[in-house]
Amino acid sequence: MYIDNYDFATRRMTLEQNIEVSTLKRALELYEGLKGQLTIKISGDVLDKPILNILIYGKISTLCQICLDPVEIDISHNNIVPIFKNESQLDEALFGDNAEYTDGIVADPEFNVLDFIEDEVIMLLPVAPRHKTCNYVSSVEIHNNSFEVLKKH
Repeated sequence: MYIDNYDFATRRMTLEQNIEVSTLKRALELYEGLKGQLTIKISGDVLDKPILNILIYGKISTLCQICLDPVEIDISHNNIVPIFKNESQLDEALFGDNAEYTDGIVADPEFNVLDFIEDEVIMLLPVAPRHKTCNYVSSVEIHNNSFEVLKKH
């Protein structure tokens, strides 16, 4: 799904859609057993500059990195992303001496919404998903008595 992100924002358009996590190919490569559905809502507006207001929510299931059983992760994310006319404006706004933004994108007449949402989801997911009740096993425990540690878990 592609939009002209600058035009979308300045015309204050809105897009709302359900996305199956199985369509997020890069995320599937990073997380074993990834499934679920997310609702996305993208609204354009103009504040100091054109922006996209991104709302992503839903539940995702993947495997716990400790016990390898499914673990459910609640997603609730809202982000305002300013749109800059070119790379140099974006770089100055994010990294310049008077940087005033922490996020932003460049105006793009063929902005890939699904790729952008996938990037957001990957950044939201924990590096090593686990249940709150699963405990880590330290390498010291394993080294000192591997078989006793395994009996406990």
